[in-house]
Amino acid sequence: MSRFTTIAKFRPGTPFVEAYGLLLASLTYGHNGGTAPRSIAVATANEGTGTTTTVINLGMMMARAGHQCLLIDANWRSPALHRAFKFPVAPGFAEVIARSKQIEEVIRETNIQNLHVVPAGKLDVPPQALLDPKRLTTALQELRNRFEFILLDTPAVTRFPDTLTLAQVVDGVLLVVPSGISSDRAHREARRRLERVGAKILGAILNRVSRAELAELTS
Repeated sequence: MSRFTTIAKFRPGTPFVEAYGLLLASLTYGHNGGTAPRSIAVATANEGTGTTTTVINLGMMMARAGHQCLLIDANWRSPALHRAFKFPVAPGFAEVIARSKQIEEVIRETNIQNLHVVPAGKLDVPPQALLDPKRLTTALQELRNRFEFILLDTPAVTRFPDTLTLAQVVDGVLLVVPSGISSDRAHREARRRLERVGAKILGAILNRVSRAELAELTS
């Protein structure tokens, strides 16, 4: 995972680790007695803002807490989860949705207890051809019977329609927002598009915060 900053590289109690602990707590306990979301799409407005890093770290935190967690690479535009865990890209989620593979054939065990990965797979058709809500719902329902939490890494909302379809079949969406005013307009647009399709937005994750900004936020 050399390309990705993970909680495994930091001591417990450091701000980076505690941020994911707080995120997990808000997802699992912050619903006023309601049901916690079990399938979550991690989305962003633009590419390269940290959805894959967020998926990996939140999944690792869930696994550390004893939850069976599955990470799915649903970003067929720019898949990355397989590289993070040094798995081949295929077979994976694409083959399951295309019905050429069964789900149990593409689930990979990681070296982290309770944490599993489904790579993106390889497409023989444009992504839109596979993004059928009924097929996606069927696949996710089968996985919900096996895992407590399912996290999906998704492509940029403002560039591709994929996440708008995925958002309709998961329990909620987490938006990754990089620090800086320049990202505000794009993420307002991403949120508007998600809300238009009825997505449940669980909250936003502020990413790439400088030390000075972190000190201001925590003072």
